[in-house]
Amino acid sequence: MTRSRRLVVVALAGMLATVLVAAPASARPGNNAGGGNISCASLGFDGELKLDGEPSRVGQVVRNGDVAVEITALKSKKGGDLVAFKWVQLRGPAIERVIVKGGPTAHVYGTWLSENDGWYWSPVKSGDTKHYGVSNVKWCYGGAQS
Repeated sequence: MTRSRRLVVVALAGMLATVLVAAPASARPGNNAGGGNISCASLGFDGELKLDGEPSRVGQVVRNGDVAVEITALKSKKGGDLVAFKWVQLRGPAIERVIVKGGPTAHVYGTWLSENDGWYWSPVKSGDTKHYGVSNVKWCYGGAQS
């Protein structure tokens, strides 16, 4: 193989690796921290199911009209503050984002992700490794606003 062909092959391999690594990361919201009072409307969704306060127990059902979710697991830190939970959708239009608020900030999760083993965590305190307690949760649905 000539030197110029090797360079082309290496360049193409590098571009392919960049696309394979960067595309999935940029195509999903992950658990990016954002401002504390994010609404589903600000993310482009028509519908919002909100739980004021933290999920209180496994089996708790949160509903709003035709949309309902059930809390399936809870994780608390020492001292009792809830820092993570799992949930399933019972009915309604597909939920596409979950906003978990804790302290002055929030995490925005895409629901199709399997990261964190299905746990939805509150934000980590700035300059620390400890999570804030969950203060409210919003489930977003309804697609992009027009």
